[in-house]
Amino acid sequence: MTTHRLKPGCATLFDIRTFTDARGALSVVEEGVDLPFSPRRLYYLYGSNSGQVRADHAHRTERQCLIAIAGAAEIDVDDGRDRRTFVLDRPDQGLLLEPVAWVVVRFRDAASVLAVLASNSYDADDYIHEYEEFRSLVGPQ
Repeated sequence: MTTHRLKPGCATLFDIRTFTDARGALSVVEEGVDLPFSPRRLYYLYGSNSGQVRADHAHRTERQCLIAIAGAAEIDVDDGRDRRTFVLDRPDQGLLLEPVAWVVVRFRDAASVLAVLASNSYDADDYIHEYEEFRSLVGPQ
């Protein structure tokens, strides 16, 4: 992990409430308790080779919560000024992402599964695919 500091609230790592007993574990993420938004969409990424890059974009308005359900992923978050790498390798930990953060996901192994709870339904116009456009939107830091 780098020592750079992202803008406050840009990306927040948090522990997911987990209940464990002899039967195993149950982890819970609830709107208004753990999530500062109402999830409109759930999708998950899997079947990628080790080191495979996914995402590599930003969102204009969408907020997200990323959870490594299995395996591990490195999440690079760039706020236009600083960049930090988060490692998601536990199903009881999530990463909250705010809009207009450039995100790159790299899987550590082919068995990794990354779930994403998103605040918006899919909208192609919400994606920023060009890094220079992202930089122009976040402005000078």
